[in-house]
Amino acid sequence: MAGFVVPFIFIYKPAMLIHDANVVDIIIATGITILAIMALAAATEGFLFARITRLLRAVLIAGGILLIFPYWLAMGAGLALMVGVGIFQYLKKRNGYVVQA
Repeated sequence: MAGFVVPFIFIYKPAMLIHDANVVDIIIATGITILAIMALAAATEGFLFARITRLLRAVLIAGGILLIFPYWLAMGAGLALMVGVGIFQYLKKRNGYVVQA
């Protein structure tokens, strides 16, 4: 998954190339990239703390794609979607609603 996402990250977040960027921009770009890849990988695999429904997979894909764009509003929305699904899935696992495959 990272092999397909990282080239887009290089285009939208030039700080990832560590060229003419300060340390804070590099750290933010790296963190956002890791979160985007985690969201897209969880959506692809169908598992984040517990099995994921198709609706939550679509939400994670949307969140991962929004995290790639360089606009703060899009990144905030993507982060909110990812955190929301993550909390929901964590509570689902903690309460014992894990479906065994």
